[in-house]
Amino acid sequence: MIDRLKELERPLLIKAAAVCAALLAAVFLLQTDAGPEGSVQSADNEEQTESASEPAPEDGPVVIEIKGEVVSPGVYTLPYGSRTVDAVEIAGGHTEQADLLAVNLAAVLMDEMSIHVPSQLDESMSEQAPADPAAEASGGTVSLNQADANMLQTLPGIGPAKSEAIIQYREEHGSFASLDQLTQVPGIGEKTLESIAPLLTLH
Repeated sequence: MIDRLKELERPLLIKAAAVCAALLAAVFLLQTDAGPEGSVQSADNEEQTESASEPAPEDGPVVIEIKGEVVSPGVYTLPYGSRTVDAVEIAGGHTEQADLLAVNLAAVLMDEMSIHVPSQLDESMSEQAPADPAAEASGGTVSLNQADANMLQTLPGIGPAKSEAIIQYREEHGSFASLDQLTQVPGIGEKTLESIAPLLTLH
């Protein structure tokens, strides 16, 4: 009888052992799957860290143009935070004619910036240019005694007829001794004189 019971219990033990083995295998598989997921999350965190350490777009290189009195004018790419002096240097330096006093060498470069290094000759030529005899040096006023018809017509209220009348009066009576004398010219009254007087000079 006992042997018969043992024979009946043996299949049950085998089934129980099989169930335990299946449960252990399932637990092992779940732990194995969790590993790669953890690795993926770790990789994602690393990518986020790398993204945060990358420079912002405004910290990238700047592309500028430099021309004028430099050895090699052109378009150059410089690191963010560079200054005008760096642009002059990368362009081969300045020429002997360069007027560096007219350039802010300490200015920070911006993307798409254009830099012009002027020449000392430009300034000297402008200083030597002959002055317009029909204009006053202090403010460019019109000379009542030297201006031609075209120059006189730049005055408000003075057209071709009045400008010719002024020139004719000048030829007949000589140079104007005062601005008030303009009222003796036909067609020019006190109101006209008042509007153009600040623009006139006798010299």
